[in-house]
Amino acid sequence: MVESLSVGAAARERRAQTVQRLSDLLEQPLRELRPSPRAARISAIALVGGMLELAFDPVDRRAVDELPDVETVVAVAALPGHAPPP
Repeated sequence: MVESLSVGAAARERRAQTVQRLSDLLEQPLRELRPSPRAARISAIALVGGMLELAFDPVDRRAVDELPDVETVVAVAALPGHAPPP
């Protein structure tokens, strides 16, 4: 929360828009796999949050070499019973 409050309103709004857009993108396919629209929405937001955390920590520590590669992001997004694309 401290990080969120310290960056300012414009940065918080950009982050909120990014989370919204990415979760909207993931939500539709998740609706086919989840029992309810609410579960699909929560799953989409959780996936986006995980992806953001994978990127934020290395950037925050200035450890660019630790940023996730495409395979890592795909692995995070993979759902049980669905293998990531080759």
